[in-house]
Amino acid sequence: MRGMTKSIIVLVSVCLISATMLGLTNHFTKDKIRDNGLRATEEALEKVMNGEPVPVALDLEGVELNEIVTEVYKAKNGDVAVKMSTKGFKSGLIIMCGVDSEGRVINALCLDDKETYGAEETYGESFKGKDLEGVGEVDTVGGATKTTSAYKEAVKIAIETAKLVKNIDIPVVQSEDGGNENE
Repeated sequence: MRGMTKSIIVLVSVCLISATMLGLTNHFTKDKIRDNGLRATEEALEKVMNGEPVPVALDLEGVELNEIVTEVYKAKNGDVAVKMSTKGFKSGLIIMCGVDSEGRVINALCLDDKETYGAEETYGESFKGKDLEGVGEVDTVGGATKTTSAYKEAVKIAIETAKLVKNIDIPVVQSEDGGNENE
């Protein structure tokens, strides 16, 4: 009995020390992780919008979007970027797609995936300049049919989302000096 009590005390101590260390690690790294995520989003926006001025995230409360849409950005020129999370062969296929004001794909980019084939890394280039009808004509990749089909569907949803938000105004962002940062 005495040996079992000692084992329980050691196990509980190890668990408490581990939990404390994990909590401290989270506390000291959460800002860095957030900043890295924001930087990655900004880089992706620049790529899918061909270097246009950084678009502004839209507040779409009350707008009915497809369930895979996670974020929508809009530039002053009317171009839209849509970030989506979908499922190819595995879940966690994160795609960002830029759509111009005419409903054509500027660029599509795979931001994260758990796929095995690797085609999703360059597949987005196949959609450049395509409209909704043209996206349907892009071939899927053999050996990665589920993934490329999900990618293709996400690009279609991005185009539909861009049309849906076309008439939504960009929110005005005030700078610290009281000016308008959107100008």
